[in-house]
Amino acid sequence: MLGNDIVDLTEAKKQSNIFRSRYFDKTLTASEQYIVQQSVNPELCFWTIWTCKEAVYKSAQREFCFKAFYNPLQFQTHFLTEDKAKICFNKKVYDIDIKLNSNFIYSYTSNNFKTDYHIQPTQSLTLKKISNNFNQPVSLKKNEIGLPYLEFYSHQKICSVTHHGSFFALQYMC
Repeated sequence: MLGNDIVDLTEAKKQSNIFRSRYFDKTLTASEQYIVQQSVNPELCFWTIWTCKEAVYKSAQREFCFKAFYNPLQFQTHFLTEDKAKICFNKKVYDIDIKLNSNFIYSYTSNNFKTDYHIQPTQSLTLKKISNNFNQPVSLKKNEIGLPYLEFYSHQKICSVTHHGSFFALQYMC
């Protein structure tokens, strides 16, 4: 399955105080807190872990068809570098790819399925880019349990959607 998440670093800096003790304890395991606290850039490290957990949450939700819930502690970081991570959920390990620049952190998982993604300022620009790639109109829809998919004239593709601040990202099965 696939899942993605993006954090606009400028927006994140303005909006949240991630180091409030209660919030920190609700979102990160003890070992993740240690990783963040030892990091050269704790805020960036926090958001990297957060995007990885969110990407796995979306992938697992599609894979196991569960209803939405908030419990980031169920998703545990087992490995983290600047561009890769391994997150465990429900005894399954998900490999995460991380794209990081001065504007955003984008994390995604595909569990060995071939996927592609696009990051743009808006949903409409992202869909226009995908439409151009496939030479046909595309629309973003949701299925009966609220999971997104792309609808083309001739077929559908499952996808994962994320947006934050100035960025909208869409990952889809090839």
